[in-house]
Amino acid sequence: MIRILTVDDDPSILKALKLGLGSKDMEVDVAENGTGVITLGALKQYDVLIADLCLPDMNGLELIEQVKRRSPEIVSIIITGNPVDEGLMKAISRQAGEYLEKPLDMKQVKGAIGRGLKDGQESAKTTHCFVEP
Repeated sequence: MIRILTVDDDPSILKALKLGLGSKDMEVDVAENGTGVITLGALKQYDVLIADLCLPDMNGLELIEQVKRRSPEIVSIIITGNPVDEGLMKAISRQAGEYLEKPLDMKQVKGAIGRGLKDGQESAKTTHCFVEP
C-alpha cells in the first residue's frame, strides 16, 4: 500500500486528489496547511508528499525540507497554479522530485508518483563504497 499525504489550501484540489488517487493500492490523507502535514507525519509514515507551493502558513518548499529531515526517502511533488520563474524552478528541482501545474491531470499525478517511487527504489539498491588511498 502506497501512503500519500497531500496538502493544499483549496478544498476542491484536496477532494480531487483524494478521489483520483484513492484505491486499494493507495491510501490518501489530506491537510489544508503545513502544520497539518507535520502533525500527520508524526503519526504515520508516508511514501509520497504532494504539496502546493503556496500554503497559508508556509512555503511548500520549506515544508518539503522539514518533512525530508524526518523522512529523507519520501517522494515529494510540488503543485502550483502560479507561474514559476527560472530561479524558483531551480529551487523546486533541488527540493522536489516533480513539479506539476494546476489544473491537475490525474494521469500526470500518478505518473509522477510512479517515477518518484521507482527512482527511490533504484537509489536504495545503489550502494557507494569509498576506499581511502
